[in-house]
Amino acid sequence: MSGIDKRPKDEPAVDPTARYQLIIPNLSDTDLASLQANATRLSQDDTGRRQQEAVMLLPLVDAELAVRKTAKTAAAAAKRKLAKPRVKAIAST
Repeated sequence: MSGIDKRPKDEPAVDPTARYQLIIPNLSDTDLASLQANATRLSQDDTGRRQQEAVMLLPLVDAELAVRKTAKTAAAAAKRKLAKPRVKAIAST
């Protein structure tokens, strides 16, 4: 049983993709980066079930990272747009 699967034994199994889709958006940026690094490592070095889960997980993590990057870029652009333009002082002669 994986560390994330903490359901009671009598509860039906949930599709791992659906479970991760609920968990991933709530992770911090640091945790998401760590998850991506671990999933990448496991998808390349491990075998069996852990490798399969890592391969399945990577596109979900990459999609969430892309969403966050787009949101940060949009927020930065909005902030720049709202910033007051700097006025150059005109030197008198």
